[in-house]
Amino acid sequence: MAFYACEDDDDPANGTPISVSAVYLQDADSDVPDRKVEFARLGQVLRVEGSGFEGLRKLYVNGHDTYFNPVYVTDNNVLFRLDEDTPTMEAEDNVRNTIRFVKPGTDFVYDFEIRASAPSISRISHTMPQAGEPI
Repeated sequence: MAFYACEDDDDPANGTPISVSAVYLQDADSDVPDRKVEFARLGQVLRVEGSGFEGLRKLYVNGHDTYFNPVYVTDNNVLFRLDEDTPTMEAEDNVRNTIRFVKPGTDFVYDFEIRASAPSISRISHTMPQAGEPI
């Protein structure tokens, strides 16, 4: 008795070209929880709208391998968080301000501005300065 098996690599989604029509910021705490944006900051959640995302295997932001949950991928949308470790100004010139989508048979690079996290104050070192003293 012999058993034969093969792996089906002929998924029609693999060869489908990827296109991006818009990028949206997903912010549940905002008055506008789903708004179209021209740039994003590290740590923010983005929804990329377009077509051909089914079968997506890798996502690179500024050349950095970015995690995404495949459950949040449809043929028309991808939802992911910009990793805090993503390089911004340190990224190589050829990958800076890009999002690269990779799946078997094709990949697509979308130009999109990625900015560093918004500045925040974590502590104040001198709470009672005299006039003219730096804080």
